[in-house]
Amino acid sequence: MAGASGAAACQRPPEAAGVSNATRPPTRATPDGGPRVVKSLAILPPDFRTRYTKLTRTRVPSPGHASGRFDIETYANDAARDAYGKHTGTFPVGSILVQEHWEHTSAGAESEPPGPIMAMEKMATGFDTEHGDWRYVVVAPEGDILTDGKPDGCVLCHDDAPHDRVFRVP
Repeated sequence: MAGASGAAACQRPPEAAGVSNATRPPTRATPDGGPRVVKSLAILPPDFRTRYTKLTRTRVPSPGHASGRFDIETYANDAARDAYGKHTGTFPVGSILVQEHWEHTSAGAESEPPGPIMAMEKMATGFDTEHGDWRYVVVAPEGDILTDGKPDGCVLCHDDAPHDRVFRVP
């Protein structure tokens, strides 16, 4: 996630926030029901890979999380998927977006070490009005919940996103 310094820590191309301009080709996709297990958390059900819609066809570089250290795959529940496709307005309460992360390795590697899973959930008005009422969750590769709530590193960077604090991925 971005550091506490806010937008300065967000590493993204200026023209298309959240979309990498890296020249490295995307790596292989993970089949649904991949090997990682997430400890019980309603925002991130164990079957999120099959329950939610996958928004990315393959892994893509993520310039915003940890200064581009990871490749990601993005998933959305039905409410988030519909709002994500509109490009305008706000996401409805209950929208959930999930990104699985993998460490970069040499091109053509069979598998990359897993990174964190990060999720956003649109909460009811009043949860964090100043930052769009989004809840942010970070889960370690082993399944431990590292962050759950309104961490500065997440909210300060996502405040700059062009669509209700959500950056689009290709």
